Amino acid sequence: MSIAIRKTEPYSSVFAFYSDMTDKHKGNLTTTMALNPQRTEQILEAAKNVFHQSGYARASMDRVAKEAGVSKATLYNHFKSKTVLFQAVVSSASARFIQELSDLQTDERRLEPALRIIAERFLTFLLCPHNLAAIRMILAEIQADPELGEAFYQSGPAVAESAIGSFLDKRMRKGEIPQTDPVRAGRHFMALLRGDLFWRALLGVALPQDEINAHLDSVVKQFMQGVAGMAANHGNADIRNNPASGS
Repeated sequence: MSIAIRKTEPYSSVFAFYSDMTDKHKGNLTTTMALNPQRTEQILEAAKNVFHQSGYARASMDRVAKEAGVSKATLYNHFKSKTVLFQAVVSSASARFIQELSDLQTDERRLEPALRIIAERFLTFLLCPHNLAAIRMILAEIQADPELGEAFYQSGPAVAESAIGSFLDKRMRKGEIPQTDPVRAGRHFMALLRGDLFWRALLGVALPQDEINAHLDSVVKQFMQGVAGMAANHGNADIRNNPASGS
């Protein structure tokens, strides 16, 4: 199965879902969308292009307003600062990833094939050219603006961690995974997925499709082996705590 950049939903539908799923990360985005959803989409698309072309430090609200075809007053009415605007751009990308996981929250397929779908979608999201460009930009500018890294993390990776953690939590409650911290388990899964592929992609190294597919299969298998090991340990603990159950 190939890793391809999926056609994404309009920002308005994405933000509607995002508002429900990630309240602690959304900040003022719901209010922003209420002002004028179409205008907000227009501004976010312009800001994404400006940040991509100029980097965060050199990007100006003047240029974003010009690119979006709006006045500065309109821009600041939607986004009170460049930092808030940057967070909104990152959040919109995270929201699309969360939306792609939404169908799996109620999916009845077995854990392993569901994890395979999540793995592919996460890696597609991670290796998206715009996402890689944003990370390169942040790494280049974080020394001059340390808060930029925190803003990116809270609006991007932390949201993805919460989404995957939510999926794992539901599977834990169904008894498919031994009880543990679901967010931490999600972080482990994401770390396995990033592996060395992320750094190679970040550095512009070509990734053969067959290697990507093999990596996805290997990560899911490794995670499932970890789940099986946890289940065995939990079973042994139950026997130790209740010797009669082992007779």
